[in-house]
Amino acid sequence: MIVYDGSRRDFLESVENDTIAIDIEQNILKKMGRHTPKSEFRAWDHSMQYMYKVMNDPDIPDNADITTTYLESEVNGIIKRRRLKWNKRLYLIRLIRVL
Repeated sequence: MIVYDGSRRDFLESVENDTIAIDIEQNILKKMGRHTPKSEFRAWDHSMQYMYKVMNDPDIPDNADITTTYLESEVNGIIKRRRLKWNKRLYLIRLIRVL
């Protein structure tokens, strides 16, 4: 399930403004109809800090699409960069919580 979808610039700003976990939490509530436990909220906030370090690369264009998906306790970040109308690049960043 997609819990975040926006541009690279929007993603970086959400992390810098400490609103990324709130955005994800609101999407979970909207799409799944459930509230998020505090530990899960903190895990997203923490994980997105690592994804921020990857995204904060000037070689990634500001308009690259950033999609974050949620599958049980796994969060995947996907970067889509449109090079040409018919040629797209897709990168997958997997953030796995180890217990």
